[in-house]
Amino acid sequence: MLELKKKVNFAFIRNDVRNLVSETQEGVERVKTIIKDLKDYARTNSSASYLPSDIHLGLKSTLNIANNQIKNRATIHLDLGDLPLVECAASQINQVLLNLIVNAAQSIPDEKEGLITIRTSSDDASVYIEVEDNGQGMSADVLQKVFDPFFTTKDPGKGTGLGLSVSQKIIQDHAGSLTVVSTVGVGSIFKISLPITQTKSGPDKTHHPTASSAQK
Repeated sequence: MLELKKKVNFAFIRNDVRNLVSETQEGVERVKTIIKDLKDYARTNSSASYLPSDIHLGLKSTLNIANNQIKNRATIHLDLGDLPLVECAASQINQVLLNLIVNAAQSIPDEKEGLITIRTSSDDASVYIEVEDNGQGMSADVLQKVFDPFFTTKDPGKGTGLGLSVSQKIIQDHAGSLTVVSTVGVGSIFKISLPITQTKSGPDKTHHPTASSAQK
């Protein structure tokens, strides 16, 4: 038996199996986390009303979902304020955040050390979310078209041109606004404003759009 152990390098195999088991356990935990984040990201609200929702919880889940598209392109910096619960369709706001964050990562040239800064703040009536990147920026001509349906700066076959158009429609349906400022070679800042509470004169709460999560 001793000779057999020596021939098959028993000690190495034992350690290798231990490492494999440990890595498998870590992988299972990562899968559990991803599943939880997917549930948080995609949870749906009642079709009859917007519900008080934690914007930061949705942001955390969205960042985890987008991690594979971000990790090799940019570092995320969070500058988060104290936010109240916001009356909204949380899954739709998560979709907007995903569009903006993935677009920000994709705007950063391969040779550049990317940085995406996400800021949140609030006042008595509204919450504000900014997604800033240090990517290639946009010209004045592109800025005029950036929210137009089917407009895209990506190569053919790599973008539908619906992400920002859909995102703006979602925010407008929440009685908010989505705007952008950009400088070529410096980067872009997308700014979301959302009312904390929806009013009777605000958006129709009996119907919410179902939209693709395609990016710009």
